[in-house]
Amino acid sequence: MTLEEEFLYYYVAYDLVVHHKFDIIRIGRASKELWLEKKVANTSHVVRLSQKGFDWNNQMIQDLEQVQQEIKRLKKTLTGKSITFHSVYISAFPPVNGSNTLSDPIKVKDMKSIQIQVYFSGNAYRSELKRLYQDLTIPYQEPIYPTSEVEITKETAHLKEKLIEIHNKRTREIQSLFENGKPIFTYLFLLVNVAVFILLEINGGSMSTATLIKFGAKYNPAILEGEWWRIVSSMFLHIGYLHIAMNMLALFYLGNAVERIYGSARFFIIYFLAGIIGGLASFALSPQLAAGASGALFGLFGALLFFGVLYKKVFFQTMGKNLLFIIGLNIVLGLSLPQIDNSAHIGGLIGGFIAASIVFLPKKKKRSIQLVMLLVYVAAASSLIVYGTTQTSPELQLQVVQQLIKDGDYKQTIDVINEQVENSESFKAEFLFYRSFAFIKLNKQESAISDLEQTVQLKPEFAEAQYNLALLYFEKSNLSQARDAAEKAYNLQPDNEDFKTLYNQLEENG
Repeated sequence: MTLEEEFLYYYVAYDLVVHHKFDIIRIGRASKELWLEKKVANTSHVVRLSQKGFDWNNQMIQDLEQVQQEIKRLKKTLTGKSITFHSVYISAFPPVNGSNTLSDPIKVKDMKSIQIQVYFSGNAYRSELKRLYQDLTIPYQEPIYPTSEVEITKETAHLKEKLIEIHNKRTREIQSLFENGKPIFTYLFLLVNVAVFILLEINGGSMSTATLIKFGAKYNPAILEGEWWRIVSSMFLHIGYLHIAMNMLALFYLGNAVERIYGSARFFIIYFLAGIIGGLASFALSPQLAAGASGALFGLFGALLFFGVLYKKVFFQTMGKNLLFIIGLNIVLGLSLPQIDNSAHIGGLIGGFIAASIVFLPKKKKRSIQLVMLLVYVAAASSLIVYGTTQTSPELQLQVVQQLIKDGDYKQTIDVINEQVENSESFKAEFLFYRSFAFIKLNKQESAISDLEQTVQLKPEFAEAQYNLALLYFEKSNLSQARDAAEKAYNLQPDNEDFKTLYNQLEENG
């Protein structure tokens, strides 16, 4: 390569980087290649400057085939919907046999959104560079060559040094984005969650409803009575070994990333604010008992999405597409699997994004945005609280009824069920069953029998209702009806010792 060609190589690269804001994505010192990129509208323009020369056209074709494989790998880090690749060969002479046919775009095999344009400088460098700049939709300025070989060498070295300096500076800037903190709270939360899980297992088991409620799971009836601390405490409880294992694995990877990006103090705030919004969303939209760090973990997803808004290119070059896929997959699974509390997941995701925008990133401050997002957070939390305290879903009322029975407040149990039973066809059998239990405790056997008869008519497979009805019939000396109900209960649950004992007793008396 001549001095003029080497100068032209670095001059074009410097012009594109400094004057037209292209990013350096690769500097190959050994292979004499420079790869630059800039997104214009929805197209990513990638320029590859190469100092390679070819004697024959098939040699260049082989080179372009290798380049196509590189482009396919590179596509994962680019944000444009389509890619136009510009391969510029700084060479004195084009290869023999057919280089003139390469003025037309080359389609990349199996990738319709990518095309390659080829340019040769050579003696016709002016027209080729003009074509390159025209394809890039940027103004072309004729390079001015130094007048002596010494000046050319000096200027070439200067341009090369500046490009390496720009690339190194950009690399350090990107690296510094992930060095704002160490995962202190990540590991602390891991230890706390595991310790609490062991505590649950020792005191009744993490799968026990009573144990979960005792240690602070999200339980709507208790929250409605004023136990709002459950929104936070439930973040550190997990139901079963698989639940704790999956969540702690997610915390390890997500926590490491978020705490290193945002720093420990911001991470702490994001984790709790997201977990609280996730818990409130679950309280407002899901009446089931719930526990787990999922709301806070999805909040960490939200924090990474906010990072992606501020640093879109870095986001997609590092974690972006994989992160979006994982979020989408989790939401789909949450919508398709009823046992997953999707309201906590989505609430946490949104809460994490809002929380990240409140604390913002280290060394970045936008007070107006931070204040607005703080107000948005307060409004979202308040709305969920208001909605959750005023909604009267049948599932929630069943939980209220269960708590009233547990507390021994049977009259209030009957009052609550009287308001619900006629307006809830899908849970009418359950309401009637619980009301019959309250009637039994209040020595109103006839009312209890009436409710149980309606219960088994609506839901014949309700084994507990059949059993209670058999007991009441037996007390009334209606042995035939008692035997019939006991047989149904026993057939539904033959392993239940109480059902078996009553059935055998009635058979013996039959």
